[in-house]
Amino acid sequence: MAAAFAAFDGYNQITYECEFWGGVVYYATSAELENSCIGYPLYVLVTKGKNGLHCRYCTDGEALTILHKEK
Repeated sequence: MAAAFAAFDGYNQITYECEFWGGVVYYATSAELENSCIGYPLYVLVTKGKNGLHCRYCTDGEALTILHKEK
């Protein structure tokens, strides 16, 4: 689901990052944009709610928290 969500915006690679905020975090990248990194990593958060699975991009603050999270 995260791969399809990120593919809509042109990201064709998705990597599991961690479990956080009651969901699963994936790192979205693109082979074409591999060396053009500007800003925080693009993380996709997949959570389960009463209406099924929900995907969204993490905010900059959430990305910082994930970056500083001990693995």
